Amino acid sequence: MADSKEAQVRNSLISPTDALRFLQEVFSDTILLDSRLTIQSVGKYIISDLGYSEEELKNESVELIIPGFAERAFVLLQTGFFSRQRFHLVSKIGDLITVNLSGFYSGLLTDVNGFVVLRYDNLSDTHVIQDQLNLKAEELDHFIYQASHSLRGPLATIRGLINIAKIEKDPAQLIFIHNQLEEFSNRLDAKLYKLMCFAEADKMRGTPTGLIYPAVLFNKLKKVMEQHTSKMVFKGCFVTGMDSDKVNEHLIESILTNLINFLFIDDHSAYGTIEVHVTGGTGFVEIIVEITGFCFGESFQKSLTGEHGYGHLLEQPNLTGAYSVRKVVHRLQGKISFSQAGSKSSIHVKIPYSFVSLK
Repeated sequence: MADSKEAQVRNSLISPTDALRFLQEVFSDTILLDSRLTIQSVGKYIISDLGYSEEELKNESVELIIPGFAERAFVLLQTGFFSRQRFHLVSKIGDLITVNLSGFYSGLLTDVNGFVVLRYDNLSDTHVIQDQLNLKAEELDHFIYQASHSLRGPLATIRGLINIAKIEKDPAQLIFIHNQLEEFSNRLDAKLYKLMCFAEADKMRGTPTGLIYPAVLFNKLKKVMEQHTSKMVFKGCFVTGMDSDKVNEHLIESILTNLINFLFIDDHSAYGTIEVHVTGGTGFVEIIVEITGFCFGESFQKSLTGEHGYGHLLEQPNLTGAYSVRKVVHRLQGKISFSQAGSKSSIHVKIPYSFVSLK
């Protein structure tokens, strides 16, 4: 009986009309969303970063300031909460603000149901920048260690062969040494070239026009395929729903050219066909590569979805294309998924429009 009275008192203290005010007072510097993921309240510091007034954001979809949040939130909130997930917020003037968001359903902790509470950590904060610098330093240390072994190996062999050539008199041996010098020089050059390709994967290649022409994209990808000995037939490149979406076509091309290079490395593809589809108009730019005669194994999928870096590239230089794809997609806050039905396989890249837009 006593428990019932306590419950009544508690419910009377947190009535539906007071629910929002209660959450605003307890979670002052947060974003409060209702069950439809529309904005009910935004903390003053977040308002300052975004450049909106609270009235401008009230009852607007959270997609206005966090593109792609609704889709990600469905997965993240399966357990009721999530912690320190990277998002990009879009300010009123179109600037991107990198943040970590932590969130939960209000009903997990209180009797106030129907709200999603998002805590906001602006990654421009000094301590966060320091964490990022530490991670970069670790990656640089890893790269230097790998480079000292991977790059110096061929170089040490070349230097040894040069010393032998200085004292060798036999013409036949000198020809052999010359051939070895050429081979190891090519190996060293190939590794350095792969590093350069990875470094430039997400760099600007000329001024983007904001338009994707199917014929131009088809010819570029066909030239990439012709560099390999694959028996695959390139059936075509199809672009739909992109007429009004001004996107950086160079980044789309980079994803596809590196993906084609990875698909046909070591000629591990059999007879079959390949089609490329680029679609827009839904708030996302979607790239779908449909392939027949090709099976995506676990290691293949991991190459495109796992971690990447210069050190990893030196360890597995044949994965340059895969790492480059992942690098560009990661920069654009996109995601990669796979599907397979019978003999047909698909690679699906989905990128929030706001991260590849020229607008």
